[in-house]
Amino acid sequence: NNVNVACTGDIRTLLDWRNYNIVETNNAKFCYLFENCSVLTTAPELPATKLAEHCYTDMFYGCTNLTSAPVLPATELATYCYYEMFSGCTSLTSAPELPATTLADDCYSNMFKKCTSLTSAPELPATTLAKYCYRNMFDGCTNLTSAPELPATELATYCYYEMFNGCKNLTSAPELPATTLANYCYDSMFRLCTKLTSAPKLPATTLADDCYSSMFAECTKLTSAPKLPATTLADYCYNNMFVNCTNLTSAPVLPANTLKRNCYSNMFYGCINLTSATELPATTLADYCYFGMFYNCTKLSTVTMLAPDSEITSKSDCIYNWLYNAGTDENVNRTLKVMDEAAYNALVSKTNYLPDNWKKGTAGTTVLYENNGK
Repeated sequence: NNVNVACTGDIRTLLDWRNYNIVETNNAKFCYLFENCSVLTTAPELPATKLAEHCYTDMFYGCTNLTSAPVLPATELATYCYYEMFSGCTSLTSAPELPATTLADDCYSNMFKKCTSLTSAPELPATTLAKYCYRNMFDGCTNLTSAPELPATELATYCYYEMFNGCKNLTSAPELPATTLANYCYDSMFRLCTKLTSAPKLPATTLADDCYSSMFAECTKLTSAPKLPATTLADYCYNNMFVNCTNLTSAPVLPANTLKRNCYSNMFYGCINLTSATELPATTLADYCYFGMFYNCTKLSTVTMLAPDSEITSKSDCIYNWLYNAGTDENVNRTLKVMDEAAYNALVSKTNYLPDNWKKGTAGTTVLYENNGK
């Protein structure tokens, strides 16, 4: 346990030591071969271009003294081929080039998770993604300062899920050009990137379930939100998107008229420096659509929500706790604008739909009606 090991040579000699350079590798699996071998300092060569499912899964998992990775020349990947391959390699300072353009489900999942010495990421040239392909790829890489370009325009379910989660030294995000999204595609992608100051453009106009869920949650240095032009929403699409983004001062325009289940739930939860909310023009609500939307936005001073009373009362918890502890900072004057008196009365009639500090008659609070004045 206290003697370092340098492993050299072509890994294919384990398949056929006489004819290793021509041996078939499409069924060869070396998964878990060096798992938790903390004394390994050098990895063998991995020249195969035809890969098998799970071929290198967890191969160097927990090899805490491995400082460099072998060349990985394959351009066509297989399911789970690199899954957790270098996860927990805390001494790994650089990643190998990854030239593959044909991906497979979970091919890069968790590949460099918790590689805390990794400072840069390899290029990722693929334009068509696969399910879970980049899931948690750099999760917990706390010294990663820059992200690779992500040119893909054809996304897949969970493709970028938690890709840079916890990369607390990442200062900028790559462009995300895709206009057609997939379920959970960007879910938690930059969560806990506490040095990220700006967000990439998000041009998609038709969303997918959970597509932006928690995308920038806990990004405490983020000062502005991207434009969100979508008018066709999906269930949970913006759920928790900016949770605890404590430096966010303004909210983006949200133009959708017809909402979906939990679409905006907890979207700006804990954004303590948010001073004004974007107008909420939707007239067709959905269950839990505004649930906790501005929860703990203590500096919030203006809110406009134009749903009619029939929608407010008919959808399950659609506006539950949306203004809980919002606008509570000292000297904040609050202005609430709703469709009409019937909409206001609907809010008041439902438990936890309108806190006392946003009601008529409260000092510092003004209630306006869109249709017929005060």
